[in-house]
Amino acid sequence: MNQTFEELMRTADPARDVGPLPPARRAAVLEAATTARPVPIRPGRRPLRWVAAAAALAFVGGAAALQFRGTPAAEARADEVLETAAINATDPAVTPGQYWAVTTSTTGVMGVCETESNEDCYNGYVYRSTRTDYIEVTGSLPSWHVDGEIEVVEVLDERAANPLHPDPNVWTTNLAPNDFPGGWQQTSPAWLAALPRDHELLRERLYAESAQGNDKSAFTYATDLLRSGLVPADLRASLFEVIASIPGTIVTEEVATVDSREGVAIGRIEDGEVKSEIIIDPEVGQVIAERGYSEDPVVRQWDLGTTYDRRLVDSIPQEVSEIAVRQVCTPPTSDNATTCEVE
Repeated sequence: MNQTFEELMRTADPARDVGPLPPARRAAVLEAATTARPVPIRPGRRPLRWVAAAAALAFVGGAAALQFRGTPAAEARADEVLETAAINATDPAVTPGQYWAVTTSTTGVMGVCETESNEDCYNGYVYRSTRTDYIEVTGSLPSWHVDGEIEVVEVLDERAANPLHPDPNVWTTNLAPNDFPGGWQQTSPAWLAALPRDHELLRERLYAESAQGNDKSAFTYATDLLRSGLVPADLRASLFEVIASIPGTIVTEEVATVDSREGVAIGRIEDGEVKSEIIIDPEVGQVIAERGYSEDPVVRQWDLGTTYDRRLVDSIPQEVSEIAVRQVCTPPTSDNATTCEVE
C-alpha cells in the first residue's frame, strides 16, 4: 500500500497510528507544541493519540511553564555557558560508511481529550519510550530506525487504564537524508554543510527562515537543530553563539538532571515564563536533554524530559538489518512529497 513520506515518518513515533492531519489541524498542533498547550487526543476504543512532541513537552495539567524574571546575571551566565560549549564542541574523526547512532529516550505524559475541540482533557499516564536512528555520517546512504516498546510507568487517570500501543518498529527506506532538501527541523548532512559558520551570517539566516522570524521562533529552530544529533562541531559552536545572542536566553538551573543526565539548563523567557529548556553539557559542547513543565502536582513529581545520546558505529547492527521493514519511496519533490510502499 502506498504511503506519503509524511505518513512513513509518522511510524517512527508513538502517534504512528494517527492519520494525516489536515492543514488547519496541523497548524493547531504546531502551535500547541511551541506554546506547551494540550494536543487533542481521542480516547475510548480508538487508539489513543500521544502527546509526543519531542521538541516541546506538552502537558494537560496547566500552563506548562515556570515563572522567571530575567536578570543581567542570568543572561550573562547563559553567555558564559554557551561560550564554553562553543569552545569545547568537538567530534571524533569519521569515515564515510560509518553511522551516527542517535538514541532519544523520553519520559513523558500522554494527554487525552474527549473531543477534537480540546474539551475535557486529562493526563492519561506517564510513559517511557526509546528510539534509535542510524544516520550515515555523510547523509548519502539510507537511514535505519528502531522504535522501542512504549512502557506505561504509571496510570494517572483510570480512563486511560488500557492504552493501545503500536508494536516496536524497525524500518528503513531506499532514500538517504541528502535526497531531501533539508531544513532546520528536518535536516541532513548536506544541508548542514551548506550553512554559514560565521555566527552573524548564521543568525541572519536563522531569523529569515524561522516560522515567525522573531526571537521565539529563532530559539525554537536553533534548539531543534541541535537536538538532531547531526550538527557538526564547528556548526554547533556557531549555533551556541547565536543562541547566546537571542534576547531572553538565560540559565534556569546550574545543575539540571533529566533521567540521570546532568548539565546546565538553558531556557528563554517569553512574557515572564520559561516553557521548555535544553540541557547542555558545556564540557563536551553537546545538547544532552530537554525538559518541559506542568502545573499538575501529580505530573510534577516525575522527572519528565527527553535525553539524547550520540555514538559513532561502523555499521548497522545485524539484529537491526535482519528484521527491518524495507520501504521503497519515490524521489522527493521540492516540497518533500514522496510515496512509499513495502518492498
